[in-house]
Amino acid sequence: MLNNLSYKLVILIFLGFLLLLSTAGCISEDEIYEMKTDQEFQQAVDQAVELLLREENDEAVYQNLYELFSNRYPENEIKEHVEKRVNEEKEIFSHRVEEIEQQISKLEERVNDYLDQLKDEDEDIFTDIKAGSLKPHFDWIEKLDNKMDVTIDHTRIIELMEEKRNTLDELATILEKKLQSEPDSLNREHLEKRDLINYFYEIEDLLEKDHSITARFDSVSGENYISDRVLYDELKNNIIPESESLLEALIKIKVANEEIVKLHQVYKEGWELQLEGFVLLTEALSLEDDEKIDQANQLIKEGTDLRDKFIEDLNEML
Repeated sequence: MLNNLSYKLVILIFLGFLLLLSTAGCISEDEIYEMKTDQEFQQAVDQAVELLLREENDEAVYQNLYELFSNRYPENEIKEHVEKRVNEEKEIFSHRVEEIEQQISKLEERVNDYLDQLKDEDEDIFTDIKAGSLKPHFDWIEKLDNKMDVTIDHTRIIELMEEKRNTLDELATILEKKLQSEPDSLNREHLEKRDLINYFYEIEDLLEKDHSITARFDSVSGENYISDRVLYDELKNNIIPESESLLEALIKIKVANEEIVKLHQVYKEGWELQLEGFVLLTEALSLEDDEKIDQANQLIKEGTDLRDKFIEDLNEML
C-alpha cells in the first residue's frame, strides 16, 4: 500500500511540475509578444495608421503588417488593433478641427465687423485697406483655403488651419488699430507687414520643401532608424540633392527690409549647417567612423536649431 501511495505521489508531483513548466512557458511567450508592449509592432502600427489616415491603399497597408507580424498575432487582432488606432486618431483630428473652425469663425466675424465700421467711417480708407495694404493677408487666406481643399495629411491640415487662424487674428488686430490710431503710423506698419508677407510668399514653396526633407531624414534616423544602409541611401539619393536645391534657392532670394534680411540669414545658415552635416554623415557611414558620425550629427543639430529659430521668429512676426 505504501509503495502504491508513493508511486501515485510521484506521478502527481511530476504532473504538477509539467503543468508549472507549461504555465511558465505561456507567461514568457505572452510577455514577449504582448501587443501593448511590443515596441517593434507599435512602431509599424504608427506608420500604418499614418498611411491609412492619408487614404493609402488599405489592403496593401494591412498585408504588409500581416507579413511582418502574423507569426506573433492573428491577422484579425492586428486589423482590429489598427482600426481602433485609426478611429482614435480620426476622433482627435475631428475635435481639433472643430475647435480651430470655431476660432476661425469668431475671427472672421470680428474682421468683417471691423471692415463694416471702416467702410461706414471712410469708404476711401476702407478701399485702400481692402485692396491695398492688407491685400496680401486676404490673398494668403484664400491660398490657405485652396491648399486645405487638396491636402490629405491630417497634420498638415491642422497646420494650415492654424495659419489661417493666425492670419485672421493679425488682420483683426490691424483693423482694430486702424479704427483707433493715427493713419500715418498704421500705414508704416502696413508697409512693413506687407514686406514680411511678400517674403513669406516668396519662400512658401521652399518651406514645403523644407518640411519634406526634414520628414525624410526623420523617417530613417533617430527612433525610426532601420540600418546604416537605408540611412546612407536616403541621404545620397534624396536628402542631400534636395537640400542642395533648397539652399541654392535660399541664396537667390533678395530682400531689402533689414529685419527680414537678418531673419533670412538665420534660415540660410541653418540649412548650410544641415547640408554640411548630411554630406559628412554619408562619408562617416561609408567609413563606419563613429567619431565622424558624432560630428555630423552635431552639425545637423546646430542647423536644425537655427532652422527652428527661424520658423519660430517668422511665426511671431507674421
